Amino acid sequence: MDYNICLLVAVIFLILSFFVVINIKNIKVNKEKIELRKTIQYIIKDKIVILYILDYMISNIAMNTGLGLKMLMLTNGLDFSAGEATNFLLAVGLIADVIGIMALKYFTPKNDYITITIKFGIRMILYWIAFISNDLTKCLIAMTWSILILTAYENITDAPYINRIKNEYQMVFTNVRYMVGLVGTSIGLYFAGIMYGYGIAFNLGLSAFFVLFQLALTYYLVYLRKKEKNKKVKRRKINMKVLSYNVYGKKNVENPTPSWEIRQENLYKIINKILIDQEIEILCFQEVNQNNMILIQKICDENSFIILEKFPMKTRTINQYNIIAVKKDKEINIKNIHCLPHGKDEKYKEIKDQIIDFSYV
Repeated sequence: MDYNICLLVAVIFLILSFFVVINIKNIKVNKEKIELRKTIQYIIKDKIVILYILDYMISNIAMNTGLGLKMLMLTNGLDFSAGEATNFLLAVGLIADVIGIMALKYFTPKNDYITITIKFGIRMILYWIAFISNDLTKCLIAMTWSILILTAYENITDAPYINRIKNEYQMVFTNVRYMVGLVGTSIGLYFAGIMYGYGIAFNLGLSAFFVLFQLALTYYLVYLRKKEKNKKVKRRKINMKVLSYNVYGKKNVENPTPSWEIRQENLYKIINKILIDQEIEILCFQEVNQNNMILIQKICDENSFIILEKFPMKTRTINQYNIIAVKKDKEINIKNIHCLPHGKDEKYKEIKDQIIDFSYV
């Protein structure tokens, strides 16, 4: 099968897809008009998005400089037959998809800098080795690795920046991104054509040069994202409110004023009224009588708070609890929670080990 047959098959599938698309009906289209000028202004205001678009163009230049002519590089440079080259690229491409899925689910490092190094840093090193050695086997290894890692870690390299864009601007942004990518592809293919005349190693060498710029810019983008996130967390911490509430009260006492049931109703109303304030993100309840625990749990559940710790404290008649709870949908990282002891203990102990002096009258 020669290249003309491959081209003919591609054209046939393109024609078939065209007829499928024109026969699709009953698609709900959002008729709201989004102005291009407004979208461009929105994008320009975001420094991180602008740098990402530049990074996307450089990544396309780097990729196509190195692998834009991969079919010719395999057949003419590495003596693959057309069929062998096709099967090789198909197999490596399928494995790359599997690696992309597995990397997303199991092998994504917690540190984004490490992730970027795995995806782009190793590629650059292999390209440099292939260029300096001018060895065809090393060139093939570098090309294979580059294809295998192609779809991996896009949740780090692309997703955070695409997701920054509001929904109403996504369509225009996608088109802008796609056009910039095509510009990068065109530039990369231009350089690929020039370097191909000198040999495969020169394609990879020049690509490594562009990857160096891409790597530096990607590191900087990660730095900017983390810096932005830290500012948001710091700002949110400044505005955070903490509710500290004493919930002491005995249930079975003589002549209670008011009655236990009324005290429970009042407690429920008062705390819920306070928690209308959405800036309250941490709750601290002290001396919660054991009989009040069900009510406190109910209040936390209804207001989307998670109880982190319950510190039981021994008393003469019934256990009390000191409770810490945080808002469910907030990124609150509490490293350590400490409870002060009472009685004769110098530090908080398990309730069975607490030493309390009940000798007083």
